[in-house]
Amino acid sequence: MKEKFNKIYLWTAGIVTALGALPFMIMPLKATKSTLGIDLSAQLDIIPLVAHWGVMVTGIGVFLCVAAMVPKLRKSALIYATLEKLYMVGLLIYFMLTNSEISDHYLLIFAVDSSLIIGAVFYYFLNKEKNKRIT
Repeated sequence: MKEKFNKIYLWTAGIVTALGALPFMIMPLKATKSTLGIDLSAQLDIIPLVAHWGVMVTGIGVFLCVAAMVPKLRKSALIYATLEKLYMVGLLIYFMLTNSEISDHYLLIFAVDSSLIIGAVFYYFLNKEKNKRIT
């Protein structure tokens, strides 16, 4: 049961993460407009940052998929991915409290990343006993 959940969670988190960020990697200007409703055509100087984020998060998604097949990579993949998602969720909570106009664009990312964080916490507690035996 644990191993089945582990693989399903890692594959799901990896695919959602990779495919969610892939458009930002390939065509950041169009993806930002269609996905987030933010027009960056007047701010072309930040397009490399958006594309860089897309590459990084797509890579995290691929790393999670590889970790689903290679158990030795799971701990590092989950730590890295969960920290990235915690940062994004924390940033969005900050914007929700201070500037709701900005946060409105990121509600989908907030929901997905929050769900993946909950899944990572569930993964940790499900495998806690296993981790104690290894150390």
